[in-house]
Amino acid sequence: MDTFIRSSKLYEIKPDSRLFGFNNPEPQPGSDFHGYEDWVTIPDDMEVPKPLVKKHFDGGLYAAYTINFPDFYEWNFLKEWVHKNEKYQEDHRDYLEEHLNWVYSSHMNWPENGIDGKIDLLLPIKAR
Repeated sequence: MDTFIRSSKLYEIKPDSRLFGFNNPEPQPGSDFHGYEDWVTIPDDMEVPKPLVKKHFDGGLYAAYTINFPDFYEWNFLKEWVHKNEKYQEDHRDYLEEHLNWVYSSHMNWPENGIDGKIDLLLPIKAR
C-alpha cells in the first residue's frame, strides 16, 4: 500500500486521504500469525493497479478510542465499554483501525520505521 501511496502521490491528489486497516485473516488460537488488510481513501475516479482492488465502504456507526502504537491490548477496554453501555451494543461487522498521521511516514519519510504515532480503534456499534 505504501508503494501505491507514494507512486501515485496520493497526498498531493487527495490531501484528506485516510488510511484504515484490520486483521485479515484473524489470528487463530495457538498461532501468532495473522494477515492485515489496508484501505486508503482515494478519489472516486482514481484507478488502482493490480493486485490492489478498488472497494466501496458504506461506513456506519463506530465507537472510537485512540491508542499509541502498538498498544493493541486496548481493544479490551473498548469492547468492555461497549458491553457495559446502556445505549449501544456491538454491531457484528469488521473492527477497523485508522492510522493517524500516516502521511508523515508515507510521504515525508518520518519516522523511518513508519509506525510512530496514534491509531483510532473503531468498534462497530448500533443502538440497543
